[in-house]
Amino acid sequence: MGAIKMPSSSAIAKAYDDAIPRVAARYKEKVGEVTDFKEKTLAGHANYLIEMAKPDVLARQKEGVEEMPPGKWKDGAQTKGAARIGPGMTAATADRTKNYEPIRSGLDGFVIPDRTTDWETNIDNRSKAVVRKMKEIAGKI
Repeated sequence: MGAIKMPSSSAIAKAYDDAIPRVAARYKEKVGEVTDFKEKTLAGHANYLIEMAKPDVLARQKEGVEEMPPGKWKDGAQTKGAARIGPGMTAATADRTKNYEPIRSGLDGFVIPDRTTDWETNIDNRSKAVVRKMKEIAGKI
């Protein structure tokens, strides 16, 4: 069995603060690399139906995606999103700390089973255990 070693709260805060000046350019770059937004969005429509279960909302979403010119969402994300993300992160620093610190400290030292040669077993025993712990800490289960 191995224990998770989480970075300190101050190390995470520093990494977060250090990322703010770089994130807008990186966000814009990554949005520019997306080539299959419409196809992936429409391919995921069945899951969206299950989760949202509001026919009028779903019909509007589907229609909007089908009518959207391929580059429109990307242009908006690169011009509006890139400009907003750094200031948004700065404004959210206190909330990030308040919301994430209990999860970070709860995962620090959390023991998970050793890795096996079977990927499905690893997901079941390791990944799901971490997600379950995070949800418990967040009060979601």
